Amino acid sequence: MSHWITTGNEVDISIAECIDVLVDRVEVNTLVIYAEGINDPRGLQRSLIKARAAHKPVIFLKVGRTEAGAEAAESHTASLAVSDSVCDAFFKQHGVFRANTTEDMIDMAYACQMGLFPRGRNLGIITASGGVGVQMADCAIKHGLEIPILPNEVQDKVRKILPYAAVRNPVDVTAMAIDNPAYYLTPVFDAVLSSEDINSVGIFFTPGQGTHEFTDLILKTLERMRKCQSPKVISINIILPDDVRARYEDLGHTVFDTPDKAVASLAILANFRESFERGEGARPPRLPLDIQPIPTYAINEVQSKNILRSAGISVVREKLVTNAVAAVDAAIDIGLPVVMKISSADIQHKTEIGGVLIGVETTADVHEGFGALMLRAEGNMPQAKLDGVIVSEMISDGVETVIGSSIDPTFGPVVMFGLGGIFVEVIQDITFRIAPFGIDEAESMIREIQSFEVLMGARGGVAVDLVSLASTLSQVSVFASENADDMLSLDINPFMALPNGGVALDALIVAKD
Repeated sequence: MSHWITTGNEVDISIAECIDVLVDRVEVNTLVIYAEGINDPRGLQRSLIKARAAHKPVIFLKVGRTEAGAEAAESHTASLAVSDSVCDAFFKQHGVFRANTTEDMIDMAYACQMGLFPRGRNLGIITASGGVGVQMADCAIKHGLEIPILPNEVQDKVRKILPYAAVRNPVDVTAMAIDNPAYYLTPVFDAVLSSEDINSVGIFFTPGQGTHEFTDLILKTLERMRKCQSPKVISINIILPDDVRARYEDLGHTVFDTPDKAVASLAILANFRESFERGEGARPPRLPLDIQPIPTYAINEVQSKNILRSAGISVVREKLVTNAVAAVDAAIDIGLPVVMKISSADIQHKTEIGGVLIGVETTADVHEGFGALMLRAEGNMPQAKLDGVIVSEMISDGVETVIGSSIDPTFGPVVMFGLGGIFVEVIQDITFRIAPFGIDEAESMIREIQSFEVLMGARGGVAVDLVSLASTLSQVSVFASENADDMLSLDINPFMALPNGGVALDALIVAKD
């Protein structure tokens, strides 16, 4: 450990300033941070960008995930408690590993000291226990690694050496190889470690293999593999004496006392490498010069969508009408069937008062629907100022998503994405990013939601245009950033993601004033 700095309440010196200085130190290769609050978000953002550009991993233990923890942190340091989901988004955006415990933090700092980062996510597992091999495979999938089946030629080599071994991946070398490592184990290691389909290797040995004699054999093979064209990052799970452990570490191999730590470390190291290679990514897009300003008064859905349209965001074809005859004319012009919705800046959740009609198919139904919507609105919310009824085109051949923006008290404008519809608050399958960001960050954001497969056409559904969806998210992030002083929140729900493009079906902009 080369430096230790305590910033306390950050009355003068901040964490961001410390990172900025330490990144420039040649002897520093990893930065480990504990914080209860974030008092200089923009400064921290700049320092994390600098650390990533220097390919120096940042490990951050930010406590206060729960409400109780946040209150405790506030009473301890008077730091502003940060929304935990937004804090997660901030760290993901800048390639930071967020540790959950002090042990996580120290384990990853240890793994990073080797300076080796996997070139991909394909993990090979070599184990002296079939049960532990299964655990390692499960842990790998949980942490986003892949367990590819080894090529047939590799399997054949292992099978010839050890006929009773499991050879697909994980490779269970069985007790036979452990009893005679010089004859069996060394050639098995050669076969598996030489596979070009593997980027990293997790190895499990029992404490009985923690001897210098056994280590002599293994290190010869590991050293030979380090000199090949595609060296593997290797993490070993074994309990052994410190002097034997040091021999593995001197060659750049981590040694952990549990299999889950060995596998998790490889996954996080792979994350760091991807982050280093990606860098800051694409720059955020520019907004049109003639974008409409956000008024200082409450606006309705149509006005909100007109502002979004001027910002380059695709919105549904629609018309606001004030009588039944005009509604019929609008429906004929747009094309039946249509959607009809009550329009009022005072009514945010139209479905709760029956203020939405979907799939209105005839002109007679349109005429009747206008009166029905106005009566429902007047009956349920008599104080609301009614602007009329929106008649819009019917679009249903896509996936409903939600795109939103709000102002975080620490990080400023934040963009949210998830599957949309009326149950978005219940399902809570959403992800966040700090605005603004480019299209590649938007793509990462989309892939984070648990229901991502729905967007890819799961169970016979439609596969949506991910590039267009990411472009819209990026455009919204710039819109939110540039209107941070005037806009309290933005809600586009649903934004219909389509096989080609996408369109905002509903939107609400709330001005700060």
